[in-house]
Amino acid sequence: MLIKDIKDYLCKELDINGAIQLEYADLNAPCCCPEIRKIQIVRKQNWNDIYQLSHELLHISFYEHNENNFAEECIWIEEIVCEEYSIMCLERFAGDERIQWFGYLDNDFYIKNGNVNNVEIALSVDELNRMVSGYKEFGVRQFIHPTALRIKSVIESNIKELIEFLDYQKYTDEGRLIPLNDNKILQILFDF
Repeated sequence: MLIKDIKDYLCKELDINGAIQLEYADLNAPCCCPEIRKIQIVRKQNWNDIYQLSHELLHISFYEHNENNFAEECIWIEEIVCEEYSIMCLERFAGDERIQWFGYLDNDFYIKNGNVNNVEIALSVDELNRMVSGYKEFGVRQFIHPTALRIKSVIESNIKELIEFLDYQKYTDEGRLIPLNDNKILQILFDF
């Protein structure tokens, strides 16, 4: 499937206008400009293009569903959900290339790849996360937190939960979530 076709499919799924300009750029990281409906991604491999596109499209969805408003104090909320949506999209669209991502769901990923020394002191997933925090070189993502995987599971089982969550800013106060409805993603993030 071509990246343009994936963009069109995801725009329909997210209930946003598909007239979004997508271009490859010589950047260090992808860039999303929701106010002008433009996404710039860094060409690497198809699986990475899918990851970047789906992540940035969800940012645009958040922007549009929150009355074209970007709330900087709430960006952590978007980043967690965008990460999980992107991983879900990778599993759907990346075909055989997705094997490069499956390791990130394995507690031993960093140990197996030599990114953590003194493995015996990593007694929990939280400790492992701390030990590898910031390690994003060579296309490697940080270990995915189990709470975030719960969000991914909700999105996979019912995309309507994500669509309902897109206007999350009305459930925030100074960057904190207030659980005023029964949306499962909202509940997971509030509990986190």
